[in-house]
Amino acid sequence: MTGNAKRYNKPEGARGFRWQLAPLTPGGFGERSRRAAAVSGALAVPRAAPDKIKVGLIGCRRRGAQGVNECLSSSPGVELIAVADLFEYNMETGPKLIRSWPGIQDRIKIKHRFLGIGAYKQMMQTEVDLVLLETPPHFRPAHLKAAVEAGKHVFMEKPVAVDPAGLRSILASSELATKKGLVAIVAGTQRRHDPRCVETIRRIHDGAIGDLVSGEC
Repeated sequence: MTGNAKRYNKPEGARGFRWQLAPLTPGGFGERSRRAAAVSGALAVPRAAPDKIKVGLIGCRRRGAQGVNECLSSSPGVELIAVADLFEYNMETGPKLIRSWPGIQDRIKIKHRFLGIGAYKQMMQTEVDLVLLETPPHFRPAHLKAAVEAGKHVFMEKPVAVDPAGLRSILASSELATKKGLVAIVAGTQRRHDPRCVETIRRIHDGAIGDLVSGEC
């Protein structure tokens, strides 16, 4: 160890670190070490929080179903009201899988189903507050743009794009969301939200292990 190495004591309760999220609903979203809970916490933006967070899922395969499970498990104030997918098979199997998980059945209140390449556009015309973008990443830029323009909060899986044009679109949508001041966007880079990872990086930057001269992944 070289440089201005410092000794850190383990913070109190370090083994029990869980994601600490900003409250959204009147009851708050509590602490959940789950990816979708970060989505919900991100909705604590400067506007009145609704009594219920209405969620729409775009992309109904297993990753999407798992994302909904995590989201609905984060708080009793979350409901799934809409689903959309390109393929009818996914529209059938995804909701079945979601309903198979315990503890969330009373929060599954699907009343909108949209099928086809333009299903995401129909989703944006509903009363959903939050959309989960769980499709393959090629579609992410177009879906995010539509969501931001419609004033929806967004969780989108990583990667957020697959080419330069897509990345430019993502950046433009992010800038529009900032200008609106009403839209929260969270991507699936959950390590950036995990207190353990954040604390580790902080210590490295503070010199806890000295000067970094090389690295290997």
